Amino acid sequence: MFHAMGSSGIIMAIVCVFPPASPPTVPNPENVFDGAIKTGVEYMLAVPAFIESWVRDPEKVAAMKRMKGLLFGGAPLNKGVGNTLAAQGISLLTAYGSTEAGGVSTGITANPGLDWEYFGVNYMIDAHMRPAGDGTYELLILATSRCRPRVINDSVDGVDAYATSDLLEPHPTRPGLWKVYGRVDDQIMLSNGEKTNPGPLEFIITKDPHVRGCLFFGRGKFQNGVLIEPTPDEGFDPRDEKQLEAFRNKICLAKDKLICRFKAVDRERQRDRPTALADIKEMIMVTSVSKPFTYNMKGFPRRAPILQDYEDEIEALYAVVGQSAQTDIPPPSVWEKESVKTFVQLAIQQVLGRSLSEDADLFRNGCDSLQATYIRNTILRALCDHSSAAAKRLPMNVVFQAPSISALTDAVSVLYPRVPTSRQQHQLRKNLPVWWSASVPTSGPLPALQAFILARPRRMLWSSQVPREGSAVTSLEHLLSDDEIATVFAFNRKGTDAERQRTSFRERGRDAELLDSPKFSMVEADLQEGDFGLERELLEEIRSSVTHIMHNAWQVNFNLRISSFEGNLQGVRHLLELALSSPYEVPPKVMFVSSIGVLTSRGYSESKWVAEEVLHQVSDRANLSTTAVRLGQMCGDRLGHWNEKEWFPAVVKSALFTRCLPGDMNEVAFILSYPAARAFVEMRKSTPRTLHLVHPRPVAWKAIIAPIAEALDVPRVPYSQWLAALEKGAAEGSSDEVDAMRANPALRLLDFFRTQSRSNAGGMRLSTAKAEQASEELARMRELTPDDARRWVAAWRASGFLPGAE
Repeated sequence: MFHAMGSSGIIMAIVCVFPPASPPTVPNPENVFDGAIKTGVEYMLAVPAFIESWVRDPEKVAAMKRMKGLLFGGAPLNKGVGNTLAAQGISLLTAYGSTEAGGVSTGITANPGLDWEYFGVNYMIDAHMRPAGDGTYELLILATSRCRPRVINDSVDGVDAYATSDLLEPHPTRPGLWKVYGRVDDQIMLSNGEKTNPGPLEFIITKDPHVRGCLFFGRGKFQNGVLIEPTPDEGFDPRDEKQLEAFRNKICLAKDKLICRFKAVDRERQRDRPTALADIKEMIMVTSVSKPFTYNMKGFPRRAPILQDYEDEIEALYAVVGQSAQTDIPPPSVWEKESVKTFVQLAIQQVLGRSLSEDADLFRNGCDSLQATYIRNTILRALCDHSSAAAKRLPMNVVFQAPSISALTDAVSVLYPRVPTSRQQHQLRKNLPVWWSASVPTSGPLPALQAFILARPRRMLWSSQVPREGSAVTSLEHLLSDDEIATVFAFNRKGTDAERQRTSFRERGRDAELLDSPKFSMVEADLQEGDFGLERELLEEIRSSVTHIMHNAWQVNFNLRISSFEGNLQGVRHLLELALSSPYEVPPKVMFVSSIGVLTSRGYSESKWVAEEVLHQVSDRANLSTTAVRLGQMCGDRLGHWNEKEWFPAVVKSALFTRCLPGDMNEVAFILSYPAARAFVEMRKSTPRTLHLVHPRPVAWKAIIAPIAEALDVPRVPYSQWLAALEKGAAEGSSDEVDAMRANPALRLLDFFRTQSRSNAGGMRLSTAKAEQASEELARMRELTPDDARRWVAAWRASGFLPGAE
């Protein structure tokens, strides 16, 4: 009760206490909650550690829901716990203040919902927010007649003030609301200007059963380190290298658990991640028995005295690591492949003490994890001198993922966006999934909610961003019609016209009234932004409720190189991070619409392959179910409508100019869009990581092209003859080229058609066995018939894509 937080309760309300006893009753999560229930409290003030214990008991959660409010303070509340409770309607209220100035927060307010971390400032307080950089502010409390702080250590425009040293962060959309970010004196600024907020990181690490306490350090250095005090049972002499290595391995056990924790702490603020530490065990220091941590009355390590006690050891560690970054090797003057290769060769040679061939595996030639750290540090130092942005893109485990001179050269070279040479294409394709998935967090915070997630209503996040395309419209219709699905959040690009989507439904014979369903929520989102450009409350609602993420949005352009699909890959990464930030042990299943062309060497197909590999790599490292659905060619829906920008409609329209159609291509597995969309929705319950959504019963090319040729009154000719006729109308390099492409869309895909042959234009048959098991709709799908082809022609004529019949 001597602490401000405890004593303040005496003057706020009727206080329930334990009966006098000798020795006194020691509060714990069980007896405190039991006392609260027995006395029928309406509001309860508790420390976060107790709340994090109660959330694991459904009966206690039910009891908290009956209270008017649950106040917490004194330490940060786990974000996953808070979101889980707030999502169930529990009113979480921040109690923030100090002994020097009293209560600062407004205390009891209306239920803040998912904004539970934020608080308003007490009207008795005259607060001044001093910018601290990086979007945060230091709170100063001015001395007034209503409230004069007990300590005066600053002034604002001549007015006495108390500088709290607390950093606050404003609410992004609600002025006047703030949340605690950290402490001014705790902030760690590295030599490259990057800041680390150590509080949340230390909070997570101390949850490890082998750790009693920890402190981050690194102010003014090129990377962070962490000083850990083991529990008494784990105590040892840190000068013993073998025991130190064993302890570090214990901390990093179970698929780099420590790394996962670092990266899962604060997904909203990327700047809080200690990126220079994540994969470097050698930056973990351990306290000696002769210099244990000292703790304050709140139970937190006394940061300044401890770091001062260990100043010599910390400097010695940086000296060792500094020697590992070989500054005597000149960085490349130009970061092109050849100069990068020379630099990488020298760095590896100096670390290993001998030269290796370009393709020799480093670890098979004696390289260990410490030497891998030295190599990466050398590359990182050189990148920092040249481009801090490129340095931040260097994967933490780059040496392990690219363990040869040639592979490491390519991994470093691609940090600078450029058109890759043909010699780089293969290695680039191998490296891209590595650095797109390298730092995706791989764990959720609440393993105890396993049972709860299974009981949640299914809520889908459907990411299409192409609201007028047939496949997107049809899939959305099936999702909204499914009685098992409670809510559909449809991510569409910003500026999407809701009426256009309604029109698209009607044009395709869909039930537009489904868009008025209370289960439908259209969300304008930017997948390239980490928070999707959404308001915090909406994002938290999605994060805490969604059970499936189905991603279809992709740029369709066969002429672009893979580097042009960076934005699409960024979207995949952000959706994976959204899934893994779920407060439940079993995160949402992620389904991705891929392409059957993933093995071809075109930028569009390669980007789909990279996205698949990112899903697989993250799935392998985390408890995340992912399925890549390789979609074949979708064709006209129930009314015959077919996206006119695709390659087959372009082939058909080319007949108006070539006066012929190719007649000798191989069998096709086109799949009608309406049953295909239903099949895709059914596949949400499947477990295979890859499924082929193509027609299980392909038909001969002649079956569909013959009725079309007849309708257009043109002959069927060999593919080479048709292509030659198409090329004649290309007008390449002339002033008429654009007009020709506008009239004949097949000319826009001329390079694509040139690369096709009878063997690859549609003849490869893919297995649909697993897909048919996952979807009854696909298993019973009928064959395409000439009537389908005639329906497509009729729809194209109705839309004006083809001229009417004479």
